[in-house]
Amino acid sequence: MIDLNYIVERTNAVNLHNIGLTGRGITIALLDSGIDINHDLLKNSKIKLISLIDDEGMDDYGHGTHIVGILLAIAPEVNILSIKVIDSKGETKLSTIMKGLELAYKMGADIINVSVGEQFEGCLDTHPLTYLVDEINSNGILIVASAGNSGPKTSPHIPAGCKNAIAVGSINKYGKTNTWSSRGNICGDKYPDCVAFGDEVISLLPNNRVGELSGTSQSCPQVSGMLALIMQSIKQGLKKEEVEFFLSQSCQWIEKPEKNNFSGWGMIDMEKFFRAVEIYRGKF
Repeated sequence: MIDLNYIVERTNAVNLHNIGLTGRGITIALLDSGIDINHDLLKNSKIKLISLIDDEGMDDYGHGTHIVGILLAIAPEVNILSIKVIDSKGETKLSTIMKGLELAYKMGADIINVSVGEQFEGCLDTHPLTYLVDEINSNGILIVASAGNSGPKTSPHIPAGCKNAIAVGSINKYGKTNTWSSRGNICGDKYPDCVAFGDEVISLLPNNRVGELSGTSQSCPQVSGMLALIMQSIKQGLKKEEVEFFLSQSCQWIEKPEKNNFSGWGMIDMEKFFRAVEIYRGKF
């Protein structure tokens, strides 16, 4: 099992916390199953609930509360815009995800975390969701999406597979890519973009509980949180191509010393990412 303190230490998020980076002033939209805002460990967090599923936006599935716990461990002072797109059975539709993305964009999110998606075969260049992701990213808003849990076969997911989304795969406690973490090749592009801890992660659950869940969903908010810390520092947004470059300069290689179809650029290192931004920002 992996607890949140382990993640904060191993990703070097703690070193960014020590210089005052907490995500303050940055808004992250979570497209998920809602959040149990009555959880004792969330009482001091800035969370706004919106739902495209029901009238309340509370978490009746458990997934969104788990995700927000991970996110706040990395970026404890971010503003959370929770947009419920997953129902009590853990199901959603791409049309609902698209509505959630549009709403997050209109409501001023700086980063959109999408720990949901579905497997998709073929090129995504002409998919309506790709056009939406492109438009949002062109305005400096990042979309971070879970790569999917359909490995080891070639198994890209949407929206993670969209060119201007950041696809996040999963590694275990020992830094090895999980066999179930989706990977592959999308029209010549390697997938995912990077990996983070997603195997047996202990985080919050509704009704004042904690527990473990596994998946690239759990990896995704670690990258969203990292980017919130960076945006707080530079006081402006980033585009996918910039993030891709900084990942190439900062990730820890896993399978190969280059981007590959198993772990992308490798395991995230938040302090090295921050240093890469300091060195190359404005030169890229």
